[in-house]
Amino acid sequence: IERLPLSRHVINISFFGVFVLGMLAIVVSRLVFNVDHSDWYIDTIPSISKTAAFEPSGTYFSILMGGSGLCIIIVWSYTYLFNWEKLSELPTDGKRFSKWNKLTLFLGIGEGVSVALMATVSLETHNDAHIAFSIGTFLFGSLAFLSESFLLGRWRYISKEKRHYSFR
Repeated sequence: IERLPLSRHVINISFFGVFVLGMLAIVVSRLVFNVDHSDWYIDTIPSISKTAAFEPSGTYFSILMGGSGLCIIIVWSYTYLFNWEKLSELPTDGKRFSKWNKLTLFLGIGEGVSVALMATVSLETHNDAHIAFSIGTFLFGSLAFLSESFLLGRWRYISKEKRHYSFR
């Protein structure tokens, strides 16, 4: 068993934080919005972006979803370090995967930054920017997942030894 260069607490909190902070951002901003702007629910159910566009729910949403964006960056950085560690042990033909590792890190960081920016830019006052960051979030996230799964992840077929990696 080899130890990876990040604290297990940082990793556990980050994996957990992506989901929990994201869900908390949605639930808390909806509840606060409902208390302060219940008239919006008369004929429709407002979107998440709409509930985050009004204060004070917008502040809660920005803080919590910004934290989720930070956790996304930490998770993709950990993925990069894990793959970098494994790629350094591969024979020469495995070294070609390092460019995919860097691309995946870039896309993952782009996803985290887009989430944080989308959360802080109001749909009401900066419609185009909010939509662009929303598209960026899903585009970067999808491409990072595809890159890690189908391009970078191919190194696992080259690796012959079965090693267990842990951050504990």
